Amino acid sequence: MRRARFLLPVLALCLSAVAHAETTSLKVQKAITATDAYGQESVQVTLAPESVKALAAFTRDRVGKRIEVRAGDTLLTTATLQSPLDGPSLSLAPGTLGFDGVSAPEMARRLSADGTLTIADAKAEPPPRSRSSVFQR
Repeated sequence: MRRARFLLPVLALCLSAVAHAETTSLKVQKAITATDAYGQESVQVTLAPESVKALAAFTRDRVGKRIEVRAGDTLLTTATLQSPLDGPSLSLAPGTLGFDGVSAPEMARRLSADGTLTIADAKAEPPPRSRSSVFQR
């Protein structure tokens, strides 16, 4: 019985840690719009050096898990990590409706002005119509 009284608080603490989604803020050094050979626009983001380390640390233990990338309240993408993101730049491709209805050029302007991306554990699957993607360049 004594062991059970000890284990229950430990178990509750572990479960609350699992349920809590982590979030990391990343400083954007530069954001520009690029267009690929098929005419698809994307936002090319270069991170500040301290944010490169923060992104690598955040994604290292999340391979195979879903994350979301936001600019303020705007969801840019939700993706399943295939590998840790450890480089200085990201390519954010909007879904068919843009980034929550915001175009790639406008999002690049917002990121250049505000300078912050937020990366977090994903809460749920995104709706199929708004899927976008993030790639390491």
